Amino acid sequence: MIVTGVPQLPSHIDPVNQTAQWVFTLGQVTPLLISIWLAHKYAKQYRSALPWMFLVGGLLMCMIEPLVDHNGRVWFPTDGQWNAFVDYGVHLPVWLVMAYVWFFGGRAMLIWHLMEQGRASDPRWLYKHWGLVFVIDAVLENIGLYLGVFLYYGEQPLKFGKFPLWWGAINSTTPIVLAALVLVLRPHLTGWKIAWVIPLSPAVAAAVNSSLGWITWNAINNTALPAAVVWGAGCLTVAQAIVLLYLIRALVLQQQRLRAAAPREAVPA
Repeated sequence: MIVTGVPQLPSHIDPVNQTAQWVFTLGQVTPLLISIWLAHKYAKQYRSALPWMFLVGGLLMCMIEPLVDHNGRVWFPTDGQWNAFVDYGVHLPVWLVMAYVWFFGGRAMLIWHLMEQGRASDPRWLYKHWGLVFVIDAVLENIGLYLGVFLYYGEQPLKFGKFPLWWGAINSTTPIVLAALVLVLRPHLTGWKIAWVIPLSPAVAAAVNSSLGWITWNAINNTALPAAVVWGAGCLTVAQAIVLLYLIRALVLQQQRLRAAAPREAVPA
């Protein structure tokens, strides 16, 4: 039985350009090393291994990638690619696994640290940080898309260059949600319980992707829909991300009020 109405991969996909693959793989080294250095620094500052849990959790987040790739219509060329692993028929490159550690795990760690320092009390800070990550994601992904190390297919809304911006909204929101949840849960993350951050990380990745992306997933996987409806779905995904940011900021501010109301109560490291 042939399933109709579902976007199909292009009939011909070129092998991975080896120069581009080298560039993208080596390009992950510097931000990865910075994340490791920050984890070491914050671990000493807070006298806790909690920062390291973010990086391990970021690594595990990549296990969610094949699921969202099928729904969001992403593909990594298989010919000539350096595969980290294959799941659900998707070949995940080595560079992507490295990127998950620093982009999702390391960034969540940084945002958590800044929240601990009270930065979220500034009404504009969270939105500015989200916007900055959004722009960084759009630039980096466009580079990879034009180099041919991966591709989006089907009717993708809100394209900037070759990058669908609705994906950027999800990618920018995920580390913020993880950071905020760890901030709120930190009084309970004592001793060995800091390891709870590891399974929490892919759970957050799955939750944010599905809660923000479901409407666009449904739209881009139905080729019978007009382009205006698909683009409307993409806009709704971005709007949902902004609403989620507002709710996350309210949660963080409430946590800060509770801490201020009990100044003598030490927060466990």
